[in-house]
Amino acid sequence: MNEKYLIANFGEIFLKGKNIRDFEKKLFENYKENLGEFFEKMTFERKSGGSFWIKLDEKFKEEEIKKILEITKTTPGFATFYLAYFTESTIEALSKLAKEITKKELEKREIKNFGIFAERLEKGLDFSSKEVGQKVGSAVWDLIPSVNLSNSELKINIKIRKEKSFIFTEVQRAVGGLPVGSSGKAIAMFSGGIDSPVAAFLAMKRGLEITAIHFHSVPQTSPESIEKVKSLVNKLKKYQKNIKLILVPILDIQKEIAKNCDEKLRLVLLRRMFLKVAQEINFREKIKAKAYITGDSLGQVASQTLENMIVTGEAIKDGLLYRPLIAFDKTKIIELGKKIGTYEISILPHDDSCSLFTPKRPETKANINYTLSEEEKINLEKLIPEVLEKIEIID
Repeated sequence: MNEKYLIANFGEIFLKGKNIRDFEKKLFENYKENLGEFFEKMTFERKSGGSFWIKLDEKFKEEEIKKILEITKTTPGFATFYLAYFTESTIEALSKLAKEITKKELEKREIKNFGIFAERLEKGLDFSSKEVGQKVGSAVWDLIPSVNLSNSELKINIKIRKEKSFIFTEVQRAVGGLPVGSSGKAIAMFSGGIDSPVAAFLAMKRGLEITAIHFHSVPQTSPESIEKVKSLVNKLKKYQKNIKLILVPILDIQKEIAKNCDEKLRLVLLRRMFLKVAQEINFREKIKAKAYITGDSLGQVASQTLENMIVTGEAIKDGLLYRPLIAFDKTKIIELGKKIGTYEISILPHDDSCSLFTPKRPETKANINYTLSEEEKINLEKLIPEVLEKIEIID
């Protein structure tokens, strides 16, 4: 059936003006990495101008094409994609191809009506788009004798060009956003819960390349949270092929907080420790992250009141504290978690570091000066270097 192509269209990249080449290049690099062994078999006939045109010849099996389509769908930077069939720019060739495509679609499902949507992309042709629509529609009518342009069960889209024209049916939505890495690097905090992987996904969708950090309290808590975070990171690898995971034992600092500091401030102080240690890891491991991602949602729990988030965020001295879920309600976060495949893992039971030494009545309106005075009771000069020596890095 003529020449088969995958057309993958950019989203926001197309609006980047003079910088568009940099974004196109980054998207191509990410796509190549995500495709793996498929890439060597693919022929890219276009890598700019708002889309990639990829020839899928007879060496590709149907199962391979399905996998390629799924990779395209989950590569940030692509907005839409579809399979297109190219043929000669004559009404006869277009009518024949449209009929072949319709037969293939009828083998898959029952179709009660169709619509022809023809567009002439170039001038100087011997026929109009209206004429193409009428003649091709007449050919398809032999198979489906009912037309519905407003609500077509089968949309046959025809793009008419001088050299070659092409036809496609279903347009699929991709993840959208910007290519991972085009906005820089970030460290994403992973708790093992519902929120943090969704926050990491949204950050990747905005072009941030993430390094994941998980703070754990093993052996005081079970190692299940570590295994959960590994599974969550693996789920997100379809959006960013390589994600480094850093496991950080935080128990000694927690014990120091519980022993010396105001009980009501334990959670605020602990979250400040997370950020302080993350900054030290960023510097020590030369990650070059300029942002720190958390799954905070305003008012969701005691540690995420406006006052507490201000005091917690003050711990960041080098970079941006990025909270993608700040205005999301739990229903929306769960919905996104299910969509990206992390929700079912996140709801598995586990003990996380925040649940250890939890105060009966946590502070909801922390004061920065009092918090800093309590923080001085923690021997950070001793404890943070000790923590850094015990971290585990998983590529």
